[in-house]
Amino acid sequence: MPLPGTRIIPAGWSQHHAVALPTSFNAAVSVGVRTGTAYDAETDTTSATWSSDWTGGARVQRLQGEGPVDLAGQTLTGQPYLVELDFAAPAFGRGARVLVTAAPNDAALVEAALYVVVAPLGSERFTRSLLCSDAAKDAE
Repeated sequence: MPLPGTRIIPAGWSQHHAVALPTSFNAAVSVGVRTGTAYDAETDTTSATWSSDWTGGARVQRLQGEGPVDLAGQTLTGQPYLVELDFAAPAFGRGARVLVTAAPNDAALVEAALYVVVAPLGSERFTRSLLCSDAAKDAE
């Protein structure tokens, strides 16, 4: 039992520790939501259009498993990834797209589109974590 007037976890604990985490980010991403579709008459194809609601540094980590795998109680058909954003990044929901714009340690990751399957929230956190899949249908 704490002493009267004291706290086990000090106010500002997350923000205090979150300051150091971006120094471990070695990728850059753009995160947004689907805004509609665009038709290309020349190629006769239709593709999704996406907003860019947040851009910045990130850590993109491939999680264990080859599809299908279970992630947060859902069976995914694509490869699962953990994407960690800065503490101050807004919360994104299921279906948001994470577009990798830079990855100095893995050039093949650049332009990869990952789709948010689960965006866990927490009262104590040091980053904004997004559990993603490289298969868009996993986030539907």
